[in-house]
Amino acid sequence: MVTPGGPAPQAALRAVLGPAEPTPCRALFAGTDWATTAIGAPETWSPTLRSAISTAMNTRFGMLVMAGPELVMVYNDAYAPLMGALHPAMGRPLPEVWADEWPTLAPMVEQVVTEQVANHFEDFLLMSSRNGFLEETYFTFSYSPLIDADGEVVGLLDTVLETTERVLATRRLQLAQQLGQTGAARHDDLGAAVAAVVEVLAEHRTDLPLAGVHLLTDVDDPGARCCCTAGTVSRRSRRGRRRRRGCAPP
Repeated sequence: MVTPGGPAPQAALRAVLGPAEPTPCRALFAGTDWATTAIGAPETWSPTLRSAISTAMNTRFGMLVMAGPELVMVYNDAYAPLMGALHPAMGRPLPEVWADEWPTLAPMVEQVVTEQVANHFEDFLLMSSRNGFLEETYFTFSYSPLIDADGEVVGLLDTVLETTERVLATRRLQLAQQLGQTGAARHDDLGAAVAAVVEVLAEHRTDLPLAGVHLLTDVDDPGARCCCTAGTVSRRSRRGRRRRRGCAPP
């Protein structure tokens, strides 16, 4: 049903999408039966919500509108890759789509709705199962309240950029630099050099949960003995951790 005085359904969609070229998410938006979702048909949306969705659908920066109390998802093409295998989910409630991540996101959403003030996070760590397995992801984003003429929050606008690749690359480069500064060239004793390297590796458990150094007692002997370890839980590794600072070759 068309709201009295409101635009016709197709006119409402055209008003939101604008004249830009078709894209996968714009086509997905246009093909969604919004009347069957919790926020209803576009012609019933408030001007505030319609304007925010139009902005999201017409920008090349990652944006998600969480519409209504159910936080119905309306997102653009730049946001879709962030979802991994969760895409497509146009018109579905965010707590349902991002179910595993929702316990982390819920307090952020609640704060913005309650205080009606935007938040902001830089390189925020979110353990995500967006691709069917738990992975370490990082995002810089801001949740902004969408406030209508009556002062009510009708949704949230999420402006987001994934920074996972940069964060991981920076962290692993730091590891490489630390190792380069801690080699045998700075230690006269081989055992001390090995212990120093393992100490560095032990500080980077996120990237290297397990680490060990094995030394040959004789170049003609194919066997090797474990000198130092970090991150393991076996009896041998516990010995390795105790010896890490004073490690000596076997």
